[in-house]
Amino acid sequence: MYDAELCVKYRLAMASLLGNLVAVSACLPIPHAERISPHLVGSYRTATGLPVAGVELAVSRDASCHDLFSRVVTDSAGNFELAEARVHQSVVMLMGDWITEYDLWAHDDSSWTPIYSWSAMGKPPHRVTLTCIQAPRSPSDGSCVPEGQ
Repeated sequence: MYDAELCVKYRLAMASLLGNLVAVSACLPIPHAERISPHLVGSYRTATGLPVAGVELAVSRDASCHDLFSRVVTDSAGNFELAEARVHQSVVMLMGDWITEYDLWAHDDSSWTPIYSWSAMGKPPHRVTLTCIQAPRSPSDGSCVPEGQ
């Protein structure tokens, strides 16, 4: 015998169970690789346009300079290229995006100096082209501007 009321209750219970399963599975950690800095390419020049060779550059995840990665030295033409960096994450943001930041640092014989900073909600772009200009005081003291700005 067919009971319409029981059938409706059964369908509501199944829909509720399915909804709860979907909600719970959305909270589970999902391991993945998150891009934390883009592929950086650029040139390091003096204010007069001459190339600055032999300057060590590195990227960090914050302004503290403690977590340096992707190091490179400018070539004889003052050019550099740093590979995109990724980090393993085991969680996924459900509401909104992470705030991502990275800094490009230059090194001389004694210290590291920040020459470019980027911070925004979400992932960094895949590739950034920079033009970096050396300050007169030191090879590591300068600033960079992204292409198109």
